[in-house]
Amino acid sequence: MQFQSVYTNDIFKLCQNEFKGLMFCDTSIIEYNGTTYVFGVSESILGINGQHLRDFSYKVQYNSVLVTLKCQCQMFEFRGLLCRHILAVLNRMKVNQVPAYYILDRWCKDLKRGYQIFTNIYDSDVCEIERNRYNYLTPIMLEVQQLASKSQVNCSALDEVMKDMKEKFKISPNCTTDSEPTKKVIHSPVKVRARGRPPTKRK
Repeated sequence: MQFQSVYTNDIFKLCQNEFKGLMFCDTSIIEYNGTTYVFGVSESILGINGQHLRDFSYKVQYNSVLVTLKCQCQMFEFRGLLCRHILAVLNRMKVNQVPAYYILDRWCKDLKRGYQIFTNIYDSDVCEIERNRYNYLTPIMLEVQQLASKSQVNCSALDEVMKDMKEKFKISPNCTTDSEPTKKVIHSPVKVRARGRPPTKRK
């Protein structure tokens, strides 16, 4: 339920494949040192007709205090998704909630992106106003960057000013004088008469 509520549909389908692979994984404890466990996860590979082909073994390190895991296959490091071997260890240790740092923002359905330049018909009027402000500020910021990059003194001065403005914008309330956004109405496509004789009820 945790992955289904946060991940997009495509990413959730990939997670489902990893959960399906749990039935082919068997976990066992290899080492134990205080709060650190080393699990051996054996995964059985089956053929098209269900015949057993081979077994692969992976080591998974698990810290019970920090709830950090690292698998030998390094699927999370390369793809940003938890592999079936880590999920098997979490299941073995009865961890019901995956830590938030293992759920990357780029896979989440409610990701608040910094800005979208391209216009979308579903955008509200407020989005259009923000886009106009962004387009107005962009050339000014580029010109300031070019001037500041010509000397280290100017670059350092601009760096201090930008950091100070960034902190002020974070602290100041998000006040706006824009009017309430008007809800856009998405109309159905216009019906077009097909070519040829119109259909009739007569058989």
